[in-house]
Amino acid sequence: MTAVYPPIPDWVSQPAAEYFGHEEKLTQGSAVYAYTCSIPGLVQEPGLIKLTCQTALRDRSDELVAEAVQLRTERQVVLGRKGVHFEFLIDEVAFWRRYAAQLMQAQLERLIREAARPNVTIRIVSGFYPGVCYDYQLVHVHDGSLHLYREDVSGGRFESNTGLAVDYLGMFGRAWQSALSPDASVTLIRSYLAEL
Repeated sequence: MTAVYPPIPDWVSQPAAEYFGHEEKLTQGSAVYAYTCSIPGLVQEPGLIKLTCQTALRDRSDELVAEAVQLRTERQVVLGRKGVHFEFLIDEVAFWRRYAAQLMQAQLERLIREAARPNVTIRIVSGFYPGVCYDYQLVHVHDGSLHLYREDVSGGRFESNTGLAVDYLGMFGRAWQSALSPDASVTLIRSYLAEL
């Protein structure tokens, strides 16, 4: 994996490109908060990245799909940024989607490895949590600015330093409090791994 954040292709939507722009600039003292109902892109295995891109871009060219896979893979470089913390809330429904056993095994093992990083915390929201229907990510920069990328039925949307971004940060905090602890989350991941 390259140590440099990848350039953003022209075909990436403007909201996503704006979010990636802030993600690219992550420095010490910054944090990323993500709530997902699937495996977060930053901790996806290459096989799942490819499957995700093929599904999302099924009507596009093979060249564009390959470019999307490369982008999604290379942006994971930010996980190694010194002083940047990542907090992932993963809804348990993400583990109910069964892919090929080999792919699922690799992905679950990857999550366990990522959870062992000192700057990464993974917690699972088990059971029903009201008020969360779509994936969203927040970048809280060391200067205090807050940037939100969220997805809904109309596509991706980007908000920067707005009341809505603050509301989502509060919603994340409430979900964080109700989620399984980091250790219990890894134990649950291991249980899904044992079922394969």
